[in-house]
Amino acid sequence: MRMLFLHTGLHESENISTWTHEVPLLVLLLGVLSLYFFGIGPWREKWGKGTPYPLWRALSFFFGVALFYVAVSSPIDHVGEEYLFWVHMVQHILFIFPVAVALLVGIPPALAKSLFDRPLIRPILQTLTKPLVAWALFHLFFLGWHLPRLYEAALHSTPIHNLEHATMLFGAILSWWPLLNPVPGWPRLSFGARLLYIFAFPVAQLPAFGILSFSDQVFYPTYQVAPRLEGWLDFSPLEDQKLGGIIMKIAAMVGYTVAWAGTFFSWSHKHHKANPHPNLDET
Repeated sequence: MRMLFLHTGLHESENISTWTHEVPLLVLLLGVLSLYFFGIGPWREKWGKGTPYPLWRALSFFFGVALFYVAVSSPIDHVGEEYLFWVHMVQHILFIFPVAVALLVGIPPALAKSLFDRPLIRPILQTLTKPLVAWALFHLFFLGWHLPRLYEAALHSTPIHNLEHATMLFGAILSWWPLLNPVPGWPRLSFGARLLYIFAFPVAQLPAFGILSFSDQVFYPTYQVAPRLEGWLDFSPLEDQKLGGIIMKIAAMVGYTVAWAGTFFSWSHKHHKANPHPNLDET
């Protein structure tokens, strides 16, 4: 069931500015938020007795859920699915960077330990979040869904499209886990290993970015025959595909550079704190 509003009259498409509000998704996200806020509120004494209310983490988690909803319910989803490749890439970027990071950061460490540090969950999650496994799973989902046959299947089937979104977000959360591990006491990467881990992401994605950005062939038939849209960068299908590749590359460069720089400066700060420079004014 979908509730539609904000209809506009663009001749290229009906309901081009429509938001779609799918009841099962609304119920799921409201359920997740309810459990989360009960968990960090009334139930906090069960897992973190005496800990203060994690306001900034709650805001981060809410932001992640809200941004995910915008990505899948706003015109971004409809336009990206039926008309423009570059808009679909923006949606994927939202999943991979701000949504995944905000959700992971939004889990308080004590709550993460209570949820994940359990006999049945711990070995599975620790295996999935090993750096090489997380890196491989992320690229399996991210690159795999951009293969033309799988991509087109997701565009033409709602269940497959939902599976694409779910696995891409899941893979993104796994990929950030080795850097943002929220569970106290679990093994953590050294700073040097974190830097190498981050560097490996844009390197692995270069072939996909290059093929999309420099190819003279349109890989996805849906966009080849889709009408052009006023107000959404009226490019040809090939230009649309090239722009999508460029957006993906720039987003990856910015996102992973910020992560790399943040890790490096944290390493530097910790080193200088442990080994302060001598006071040169002393004699």
